[in-house]
Amino acid sequence: MTPDVTTYSAVPNSNRHALASDVQGMIAGLDAAKQSGGAMADDLFSRLDTLYASNLYNGVQEGAQVWGDFLYQNGDYSDDVDYKSVMQGMQGGVDWTTRLDNGDAVSAGIALGYARNRTQSNSGGANTFKNTVYGNFYSLYGGWQQALHERNWGLFADGAVTWGDMRYNLSAHNVTGATTGMTEALSASYDGDR
Repeated sequence: MTPDVTTYSAVPNSNRHALASDVQGMIAGLDAAKQSGGAMADDLFSRLDTLYASNLYNGVQEGAQVWGDFLYQNGDYSDDVDYKSVMQGMQGGVDWTTRLDNGDAVSAGIALGYARNRTQSNSGGANTFKNTVYGNFYSLYGGWQQALHERNWGLFADGAVTWGDMRYNLSAHNVTGATTGMTEALSASYDGDR
């Protein structure tokens, strides 16, 4: 007697719409963390641009200056995941400017920032996710600006170092492929450093 043997082979087939909602939410959350960090960095360099323009038009104002900005971004994104993102935040700091003997200016400062980015799926259907990313940002920044000295051009250099403490909160609903339409409700939280 020979045993009856049945052989099965499975070939996985996946595309971006087949990703589970919790995985899509995680990808959107990582994108949101990147957007928040980018908004903070852009704001720091915008501050330095404002400082440089003030030095050119009003002369170098030595000493400390306090500043603050409100940050907002809103948009739909479509890449690996289709989602809507709304980022709100604020950043403020203090910087010091010194005029050098040759007329150049050197500035250095510290900044603190906070951002909250909410993402949610916008692809429609029963599979959904909502993700909120919270972040605190701590920055050191500085720059050097060359005096014009009767020229119409001058050199400058600037840089920043930022550390962020990110927290994520995710909820997702996955509807299985079975005809029953059973829904899995998933929730998760995870921490990250950027």
